[in-house]
Amino acid sequence: MEEYNLQGPPLLSELSFPRPMSVADFEEHMQEPNMLVVDTRMPNAFAGSHIPGSLSLWLGGTSVYPGWLMPIEQYVVFVLERPGDIKKVAARFRRVGFDNMCGYLCPGISQWQETGKPISSLGTLSVQQLKPKLAKNEVTLLDVREPSEWKHGYVEGAKRIFFGDLAEQAGSQPKNKPMAVTCSVGNRSSIGASILKQKGFEQVYNVLGGMTAWESLGYPLKKD
Repeated sequence: MEEYNLQGPPLLSELSFPRPMSVADFEEHMQEPNMLVVDTRMPNAFAGSHIPGSLSLWLGGTSVYPGWLMPIEQYVVFVLERPGDIKKVAARFRRVGFDNMCGYLCPGISQWQETGKPISSLGTLSVQQLKPKLAKNEVTLLDVREPSEWKHGYVEGAKRIFFGDLAEQAGSQPKNKPMAVTCSVGNRSSIGASILKQKGFEQVYNVLGGMTAWESLGYPLKKD
């Protein structure tokens, strides 16, 4: 920031724009140091099939959350819902200081799958499925909302770790039981679930509908 204030920031015209990449080109870039795959598809699509080790960051969250989740020097390649999404994604990442955007998989995840490349997946749960599992102590529930949201109510027994802190604190969580991740509707919990997968958690579920669905059904909340 000090350097940019004194000398001015790089001109946008001088920055390279993320380019479309074939499967082979994309895979080669994935192997480079300090490279991260960011998947901007919706959480339900990410859960069904994604590139192992990728970070789930849905398109609507790209204007807000990159700075919580990665260092500014991070190099990035993208998996998109539509190739045209790159214009919006690149603009949003640059607004928060991320200039090291190398490219995006084109045409998309379908070609990756059709060439036989490795894929991973997440489990999903509705709140109707989650509630009896909690009652039987079959899963650990992790609430990754912001602390200000917890004050309005959370599920009794849920562990609470803000998703922006999860990468540092995931090591303190047990891996011997399935982990269900919730937020308000299921978007930030997809971020959290993908971070847990990166950290070696195998049985991870995203609670689709999140706390909004939990409250809509009148399920009990605990308030401090």
